[in-house]
Amino acid sequence: MLAVRAVSIAYPTPTPAPPTTSRVAGSRRSAPPAPRSISGAFAPAARRPRLEPIVARAFDWDDNVMRMPTEVVLFHKTSGAEQRVDTGRWAVIREQLGQSGEWADWEMRADDRFGTFRNAHDLWDPDVFLRDVELALARPDRDWQGPRWTDFQRALRTAEGARQTTIITARGHEPASIHAALARLRARGLIAHLPPVENIYPVDSPGLRERLQGTPGHPTASKLKVMAELLDALQDQPFALHARRVRRPSGDGRAALHLWHFSDDDAKTYRSAVRELGAQVAAGRWSNVKIVLSYTGQAQPDLRPGTVVLQRDGRPRPLSADESGEL
Repeated sequence: MLAVRAVSIAYPTPTPAPPTTSRVAGSRRSAPPAPRSISGAFAPAARRPRLEPIVARAFDWDDNVMRMPTEVVLFHKTSGAEQRVDTGRWAVIREQLGQSGEWADWEMRADDRFGTFRNAHDLWDPDVFLRDVELALARPDRDWQGPRWTDFQRALRTAEGARQTTIITARGHEPASIHAALARLRARGLIAHLPPVENIYPVDSPGLRERLQGTPGHPTASKLKVMAELLDALQDQPFALHARRVRRPSGDGRAALHLWHFSDDDAKTYRSAVRELGAQVAAGRWSNVKIVLSYTGQAQPDLRPGTVVLQRDGRPRPLSADESGEL
């Protein structure tokens, strides 16, 4: 695992993406520009001292915000036969591929066009993500709404909340493609505001994967890099002398702190975030930020869905009921 401490990402100014043709609606849309900088989500024009803490929320997408019909394709090592699983199943079995048991003879193949994640890229159709969102919405609400759907809606109730909302997903679509699907959710009255396109981080998209030095099928290290940069940017936002206080990470007393909440259904990503971010907090990093992490995936022998706060010594503690109102 690449340690978060070593992360230092410099983003060159990208060339704006060319317009893409929408096959879902038969119309032509101009793609928003690619993300300019990871830290852009919390970079106001002037860093004036704040009386109110920033409440920033970061969401994994699949099986956290929405349960999508997108299929992950696995390959038999010898025959090449394909087996398709949904994204929720993939989150559970991805560490079992090639090991003993049911998935010993199966593998993933890292080819964006023909491989395991071909349905999570735009190479065949720039509207594949939008189409999958629409297919999901055709189901009953209980079938497509993920465990953090309501929190996602609440985060986007105001323009300011939307500006502080980010999506950190293992998918490989262009940010513009995901943004177009969010616009469809707004058009249907399901969300009130859109986060900026630069707040969308599909870590397996070609541009981001190169910049983050990521590996297809192994998004955790790239997600951690994005988290670290977002937290660094949030750390830099100053407080006014009489800023409103929130409960300290220790649970005792109150202090002026920004709040950052990340949720994911992937056990490996959640465990790594607790461990790696916790180590950085213990070393004194992000002293102006209260970090809250939620696991929303399937219960495991040593891990159940829930929410923790990283204390100053790096150890997690359960989020208390009264603290939930801060988020």
